[in-house]
Amino acid sequence: MRVSDAEEGYLRRLALAHRVSVQRLLVESTMVAGAGESLADRRAVIANLFGLYRLAANIANNVNQIAKATNATGEVQAELAATLDAVRRVAVRIDAQIDELSLSQRGGGSR
Repeated sequence: MRVSDAEEGYLRRLALAHRVSVQRLLVESTMVAGAGESLADRRAVIANLFGLYRLAANIANNVNQIAKATNATGEVQAELAATLDAVRRVAVRIDAQIDELSLSQRGGGSR
């Protein structure tokens, strides 16, 4: 496909801003166009998922520390209930973000 020099410059700047190649920008833009969302919206949801992944990893570390202390002492640690509650809350947030991605891929974008 041929584009003018001005269009090419615009595509390159936009791709650079999103840290992708021009080809990736065009593919992603096409994929999300029918879903009623922008590339920025989709990237924000994905960034939220990565943040939640890091949070879940931190909580998993806490669970491991609690398990180690419980195994060493034979006593249930006081932090256990709060940590398990945090696991449930993060799982709900992850599910919500995945649902948002799934809806946008089916064309029912909620943003």
